[in-house]
Amino acid sequence: MRADEKGEGDRDDGHLLTGARVANHLADAVPQGPEAIIEAARRFTDEEVLLGIAFLSGILEVAAVSARTLARVQLERRARRVSVEGWN
Repeated sequence: MRADEKGEGDRDDGHLLTGARVANHLADAVPQGPEAIIEAARRFTDEEVLLGIAFLSGILEVAAVSARTLARVQLERRARRVSVEGWN
């Protein structure tokens, strides 16, 4: 691995960790209500806000794909059960 590639990977890891930290701080504020979440978000730097958005967007994308996949598997299993029950 070239030195510049390693540095880029380290930066990406740092960005990921920062995004995760931002999300964690916001999650900690959720029980206190919307105003607490806004106040927590206002304390972040511009870079932290952007990295938090990027991190949470990635989480939402994975969650959406996972939910669609699980729903498809559930439908397949229901169809299989109906098919098997029809033979009995």
